[in-house]
Amino acid sequence: MNSPPDDVVYHGTKSSHSGAVITVETPDGEVLGVVPRIAAHSPAGMTWGYAGSGPLDCARSLLAAALGGDGKWSTYGGGRVIYDFRDEVVAGLGDEWRMSRSEILAWLDGRRA
Repeated sequence: MNSPPDDVVYHGTKSSHSGAVITVETPDGEVLGVVPRIAAHSPAGMTWGYAGSGPLDCARSLLAAALGGDGKWSTYGGGRVIYDFRDEVVAGLGDEWRMSRSEILAWLDGRRA
């Protein structure tokens, strides 16, 4: 997902039959696609709500989606930003949540200060 639109919303849901899924939506709720999982840490898949390897994959995947590609966070502190985003944001998410791309970018911009 290169060059994501400015106004997308990431919508995370968990269910017993489909697991954890993050859809990409317009602000009006139209589904544009899903956030692809960048498997780097967890053999079990992407998830959220605690600070483990599944949430680390979730953090990496969300940051890559918001920035338009994996590894584009060097100006935000390098790879450490993935751990910080997991600990500060992803670990606190419930079973269902919404987060805009602009909210993720604002969190990242706060790291530059």
